[in-house]
Amino acid sequence: MLCLIGLTFVSYGALETAAAEEVGGATTVIDGRTLNVAGRTVRLWGMDAPDLDQTCIWGQKEIPCGRLAHGAMKDLIIGTSIRCQRKSTESGAEFIAVCFGDSYDIGVNMIHTGWAVAEAPTSNVYRETEKKARSGKRGLWRGEFERPAQWRQRNKASN
Repeated sequence: MLCLIGLTFVSYGALETAAAEEVGGATTVIDGRTLNVAGRTVRLWGMDAPDLDQTCIWGQKEIPCGRLAHGAMKDLIIGTSIRCQRKSTESGAEFIAVCFGDSYDIGVNMIHTGWAVAEAPTSNVYRETEKKARSGKRGLWRGEFERPAQWRQRNKASN
């Protein structure tokens, strides 16, 4: 009986800590890698997507990849219950999290459809999913594009 009480106490403490590290509720899409969840800006962990202004080349045509990634994220989360579990913070400002729409990992799904790329450090699932999206020429992989982090760095430097 004492053992059972001890286990219950530990489980309760873990739930309390997890609740402090989660956010969920009404969600809007900011871009292909960032959500506003219950009034809080949340950047998805382990993945990156083009900024709204970023373009890519498909054949001879310039495509608004950032806008398409934004639309893909909107399509992915519509009608779902969003819950995000914090992984880390950058400079104490951004909430970096793995987010779930109902029971699926939103980051994995964005990478699977090709509208996001795996970013280090990340899980093996994200890297393997990116390889499959690339070989299937899905989303960004249909043409040529600059990795979003490199694009942001280059454009920040030119401003």
